Amino acid sequence: MKSMMYALMMALVLFSSCEDSCDDCNEPTRADVIAKFKSYFYRDWDVYANKLEMCRNTEWAVAAENSGRACEVFKDITGKAAPLTEDYKYNFTFPDKSGRIKLEGSKADKDGMYAVFLVLIPECPEITKIYVMTKEVFLGIGFSEDEIVIL
Repeated sequence: MKSMMYALMMALVLFSSCEDSCDDCNEPTRADVIAKFKSYFYRDWDVYANKLEMCRNTEWAVAAENSGRACEVFKDITGKAAPLTEDYKYNFTFPDKSGRIKLEGSKADKDGMYAVFLVLIPECPEITKIYVMTKEVFLGIGFSEDEIVIL
Protein backbone atom coordinates (compact mmCIF):
# COMPACT_ATOMS: atom_id res chain seq x y z
CA MET A 1 0.00 0.00 0.00
CA LYS A 2 2.82 2.39 0.89
CA SER A 3 4.59 1.66 -2.39
CA MET A 4 1.36 2.36 -4.31
CA MET A 5 0.97 5.76 -2.56
CA TYR A 6 4.61 6.53 -3.21
CA ALA A 7 4.21 5.71 -6.92
CA LEU A 8 1.12 7.93 -7.15
CA MET A 9 2.93 10.80 -5.41
CA MET A 10 5.90 10.48 -7.77
CA ALA A 11 3.59 10.47 -10.80
CA LEU A 12 1.86 13.60 -9.51
CA VAL A 13 5.20 15.37 -9.05
CA LEU A 14 6.36 14.28 -12.50
CA PHE A 15 3.20 15.48 -14.27
CA SER A 16 3.11 18.80 -12.42
CA SER A 17 6.74 19.52 -13.35
CA CYS A 18 5.89 18.83 -17.01
CA GLU A 19 3.23 21.52 -16.85
CA ASP A 20 5.76 24.03 -15.57
CA SER A 21 7.97 23.49 -18.62
CA CYS A 22 5.14 24.17 -21.08
CA ASP A 23 6.55 25.94 -24.15
CA ASP A 24 3.17 27.35 -25.21
CA CYS A 25 2.17 28.70 -21.79
CA ASN A 26 3.48 32.18 -22.54
CA GLU A 27 2.03 32.44 -26.05
CA PRO A 28 -0.27 35.42 -26.42
CA THR A 29 -3.94 34.78 -27.00
CA ARG A 30 -5.69 35.70 -30.23
CA ALA A 31 -7.20 38.72 -28.46
CA ASP A 32 -3.75 39.76 -27.20
CA VAL A 33 -2.25 39.61 -30.70
CA ILE A 34 -5.11 41.60 -32.24
CA ALA A 35 -4.96 44.21 -29.47
CA LYS A 36 -1.18 44.61 -29.92
CA PHE A 37 -1.56 44.85 -33.69
CA LYS A 38 -4.21 47.53 -33.32
CA SER A 39 -2.06 49.44 -30.83
CA TYR A 40 0.55 49.88 -33.56
CA PHE A 41 -1.64 50.37 -36.61
CA TYR A 42 -4.92 51.95 -35.44
CA ARG A 43 -5.86 55.21 -33.71
CA ASP A 44 -9.44 55.97 -32.74
CA TRP A 45 -10.78 53.13 -34.95
CA ASP A 46 -8.92 54.43 -38.03
CA VAL A 47 -5.83 52.95 -39.65
CA TYR A 48 -2.71 54.69 -38.37
CA ALA A 49 -0.40 54.54 -41.37
CA ASN A 50 0.29 56.52 -44.51
CA LYS A 51 -1.48 55.96 -47.81
CA LEU A 52 0.85 56.13 -50.79
CA GLU A 53 -0.15 56.50 -54.42
CA MET A 54 1.25 53.02 -55.15
CA CYS A 55 -0.94 51.45 -52.44
CA ARG A 56 -4.25 49.71 -53.01
CA ASN A 57 -7.19 50.22 -50.63
CA THR A 58 -5.91 47.84 -47.96
CA GLU A 59 -2.20 48.60 -48.39
CA TRP A 60 -0.45 51.13 -46.16
CA ALA A 61 3.04 52.39 -45.41
CA VAL A 62 4.97 53.46 -42.32
CA ALA A 63 8.50 54.73 -41.81
CA ALA A 64 11.15 53.20 -39.58
CA GLU A 65 14.64 54.19 -38.52
CA ASN A 66 15.96 50.75 -39.55
CA SER A 67 14.87 47.26 -40.57
CA GLY A 68 15.34 45.97 -37.05
CA ARG A 69 12.32 47.99 -35.94
CA ALA A 70 9.99 45.85 -38.10
CA CYS A 71 11.42 42.72 -36.42
CA GLU A 72 10.92 44.24 -32.96
CA VAL A 73 7.30 45.10 -33.72
CA PHE A 74 6.61 41.60 -35.12
CA LYS A 75 8.02 40.06 -31.93
CA ASP A 76 6.03 42.42 -29.72
CA ILE A 77 2.77 41.67 -31.54
CA THR A 78 3.14 37.90 -31.90
CA GLY A 79 5.49 36.90 -29.11
CA LYS A 80 7.64 35.04 -31.65
CA ALA A 81 11.34 35.74 -31.93
CA ALA A 82 12.26 37.65 -35.08
CA PRO A 83 15.99 38.30 -35.13
CA LEU A 84 17.34 40.73 -37.71
CA THR A 85 19.25 38.80 -40.36
CA GLU A 86 20.43 39.72 -43.86
CA ASP A 87 17.10 38.55 -45.35
CA TYR A 88 14.25 37.38 -43.17
CA LYS A 89 10.78 35.85 -43.32
CA TYR A 90 8.69 35.30 -40.22
CA ASN A 91 5.21 33.89 -39.98
CA PHE A 92 2.65 33.82 -37.21
CA THR A 93 -0.59 31.89 -37.66
CA PHE A 94 -3.41 31.97 -35.14
CA PRO A 95 -3.88 28.56 -33.50
CA ASP A 96 -7.36 28.23 -35.04
CA LYS A 97 -5.87 29.06 -38.50
CA SER A 98 -8.28 32.00 -38.89
CA GLY A 99 -5.59 34.57 -39.53
CA ARG A 100 -1.89 35.26 -39.90
CA ILE A 101 0.79 37.92 -39.84
CA LYS A 102 3.89 37.54 -41.99
CA LEU A 103 6.96 39.74 -42.08
CA GLU A 104 9.39 39.71 -44.98
CA GLY A 105 12.37 42.00 -45.29
CA SER A 106 16.08 42.56 -45.36
CA LYS A 107 18.67 44.17 -43.12
CA ALA A 108 19.58 46.78 -45.72
CA ASP A 109 16.91 48.89 -47.33
CA LYS A 110 16.18 48.06 -50.95
CA ASP A 111 15.21 51.25 -52.75
CA GLY A 112 13.98 52.69 -49.48
CA MET A 113 12.03 49.57 -48.44
CA TYR A 114 12.94 47.62 -45.31
CA ALA A 115 10.09 45.13 -44.95
CA VAL A 116 6.48 44.23 -45.64
CA PHE A 117 3.90 42.99 -43.17
CA LEU A 118 1.38 40.69 -44.89
CA VAL A 119 -1.74 40.61 -42.78
CA LEU A 120 -4.84 38.45 -42.70
CA ILE A 121 -6.86 39.33 -39.61
CA PRO A 122 -10.64 39.22 -40.09
CA GLU A 123 -11.08 41.82 -37.32
CA CYS A 124 -8.82 44.22 -39.26
CA PRO A 125 -10.06 44.02 -42.88
CA GLU A 126 -8.74 47.49 -43.70
CA ILE A 127 -5.15 46.22 -43.65
CA THR A 128 -3.63 43.47 -45.80
CA LYS A 129 -0.15 44.96 -46.35
CA ILE A 130 2.02 47.42 -44.52
CA TYR A 131 5.22 48.58 -46.19
CA VAL A 132 8.00 49.57 -43.80
CA MET A 133 10.16 52.19 -45.50
CA THR A 134 12.81 54.79 -44.84
CA LYS A 135 11.66 58.26 -43.86
CA GLU A 136 13.53 59.61 -46.89
CA VAL A 137 11.07 57.88 -49.23
CA PHE A 138 8.18 59.79 -47.67
CA LEU A 139 10.08 63.09 -47.72
CA GLY A 140 11.05 62.47 -51.35
CA ILE A 141 7.42 62.17 -52.47
CA GLY A 142 6.23 65.27 -50.68
CA PHE A 143 5.25 64.23 -47.15
CA SER A 144 6.15 66.68 -44.40
CA GLU A 145 7.86 65.43 -41.23
CA ASP A 146 4.58 65.80 -39.33
CA GLU A 147 2.62 63.64 -41.78
CA ILE A 148 4.90 60.59 -41.64
CA VAL A 149 3.74 57.75 -39.40
CA ILE A 150 6.83 56.29 -37.70
CA LEU A 151 6.75 52.68 -36.54
